[in-house]
Amino acid sequence: HADTLRTKPPDADGVMTFQSKLPICVFSADCLPVLLASQDSEGPIAAVHSGWRGAKLGVVAEAVRMMGVEGSKLHAILGPSLMSCCFEVRADFISEFTADRGDISPYLCQRQEKQFFDLSRFVIEQELKGLPPENIHTEFLQCTYCSKPELPSYRRNKSTDPRIRTWITKL
Repeated sequence: HADTLRTKPPDADGVMTFQSKLPICVFSADCLPVLLASQDSEGPIAAVHSGWRGAKLGVVAEAVRMMGVEGSKLHAILGPSLMSCCFEVRADFISEFTADRGDISPYLCQRQEKQFFDLSRFVIEQELKGLPPENIHTEFLQCTYCSKPELPSYRRNKSTDPRIRTWITKL
C-alpha cells in the first residue's frame, strides 16, 4: 500500500516507480547515489544506492534491466560519493570484488603504495554501459570525503548521521 511505503519503506538498495508526483530517494554517506529516468513521460524513474557491495553485485545494472527502458532513452544522474582520490582499498577488497566481477585493475590506481578504487567510473563503464555518454550526467559527482564544503562521509565521520538524501520525482 502506498501510504505504508511512504511512512515505513523497506530496507533496499533502490526504488522504482511509474507514479507521478511521488518523490523517491536513497540515502548515502560515501556510497554512490544513482538516479535513473526514462525520457518517456509515462516511463519509470528509479533511485539506486550503489556502494562497493552493490556495485560488486551489479545493483545499478539490475535496476536498469528492471526498468525495461532502452538505454538510448534512459538518463542517469550520479551524485556525490567517495571518489578515487580517497577510496582506499586493500587486497581483500580487490580479491573479493575480482572474484565476482573479474579484473578490476582499470578502476584501481596506486599512490604511495596504496590502492584506490574508482567506484563512479566502474558504475559508468560497467553498470551503465548501455547508455550513451550524453545520457550519463556527472555534474553532481564530488568526493564526500574531501570536498569543500564538507559533505556527509562515513569514512571521515565514522557515522551515517547525517546522510545525503538524493531524490527524484516524475512531474
